Amino acid sequence: MPGQREDHYTMKNMKNILTILVALLLAVPAIAIEKDPEARKVLDAAAKAIGSAGGIEAQFKITTYVGGSEQGSGSGVIRMQGKKFMVDAGDQKNWFDGRNLWTYNADTQEVNLTLPTRKEQQAMNPYSFVGIYKKGYGYTIREVDYHGTSAYEVRLLAEKASADIAEILLTTNTHHVPLCVRMRQGSSTWTRININQYHSGKTFTDDYFTFPQEKYPEVEVIDMR
Repeated sequence: MPGQREDHYTMKNMKNILTILVALLLAVPAIAIEKDPEARKVLDAAAKAIGSAGGIEAQFKITTYVGGSEQGSGSGVIRMQGKKFMVDAGDQKNWFDGRNLWTYNADTQEVNLTLPTRKEQQAMNPYSFVGIYKKGYGYTIREVDYHGTSAYEVRLLAEKASADIAEILLTTNTHHVPLCVRMRQGSSTWTRININQYHSGKTFTDDYFTFPQEKYPEVEVIDMR
């Protein structure tokens, strides 16, 4: 069933979604060869815009492809402030307080509490991109029409074949807010993330980014730290 397919995809791949969302709101990496200064200006401007945005709320839809065949899709909302975030994708929710990550699964009625590795933290932290695209990647840029509005498309390519992400196509509006990110792993696996809404200047309290046990009294928290 289509609905079951989406739920299964969302639950099984939420960790990948987080990693990719970070890339999305961060403008993360990809291949070298050319380093167009105009593309660099857009990346720097996007980094600055995200870094000074305060609390951020964005609705997203993520779809994966192998070759031209769609493998699955999911949608949700991510809210971020500094190094912290909360992702709500329906039956799967995640809270990260800057150190601890809580992952809630409605099907199992369990929450896994983990300490993400440094690499995982960088992948999930919307402000860590400031130094990421500056090393190991090349970039070019072109102006495109994105659903009837003028936009920039920055293409990033990894200089090393061993890079986890081989290529990224980042689309931003003229104010340097990310609209869409397409990421390639290997030769033919693509992930596309569309941002349907983006709001900055939000304010969230610290406890918003921790698991609210009082709202889930029957849920078992499994501490895996």
